[in-house]
Amino acid sequence: MPYDKKNKAKYYIENKAAITAQRKKSYDNSPEYAVWHEMIARCTNPKNKQWSNYGGANPPVTVCKRWLTFENFLADMGKRPSSKFSLSRLLDGLLYGPKLVVWGTRAHQQMQKFVKQGLAKNGPFAFYQVVEERLAA
Repeated sequence: MPYDKKNKAKYYIENKAAITAQRKKSYDNSPEYAVWHEMIARCTNPKNKQWSNYGGANPPVTVCKRWLTFENFLADMGKRPSSKFSLSRLLDGLLYGPKLVVWGTRAHQQMQKFVKQGLAKNGPFAFYQVVEERLAA
């Protein structure tokens, strides 16, 4: 079910069931699982302390349907290189999904902000052109 402000409670309930089922797996103590779980929570749970900056933002940051399952997320992202790495949405996009997210350091994430600011100066569509090129790759 895609995110819809009118049905956000239903959206969260449906995803919460999937997340709860995932926690029963043996990998629930892995660092990748913790990162995945927090990504899902901040985008789907209105009670999450980061909700207003992600799922509750306007427009909201969302998670692609494929990544609602941990196995797909792990297959696409691979193992986290070290604890210094976290999820980095390329060019600070509005979607967590394959080809749009990498394991990045804090320095990488700061660089992304500067790149986005530079693209904003070059016109409103420059950012979306970069995202489209990344998806087409």
